[in-house]
Amino acid sequence: MTRVKDIEDQVETICKQLKHFQENGGFTEKDVEKLQEQLHTIDEQWVDGAIHEADGSIAPGQAEL
Repeated sequence: MTRVKDIEDQVETICKQLKHFQENGGFTEKDVEKLQEQLHTIDEQWVDGAIHEADGSIAPGQAEL
């Protein structure tokens, strides 16, 4: 699995969690902290505007203007 696909899966999971919380009465402070940690982990994977694979390559379409 590529890192980009892994991040996509993580974001989809976060969206599902948000929907679940919304449908079940809201968030607790602990819920928000866990979501923030997950988002921070995703954010840390960006380097110079792109997500680099383990071999250093960049998927096509990233880091292009």
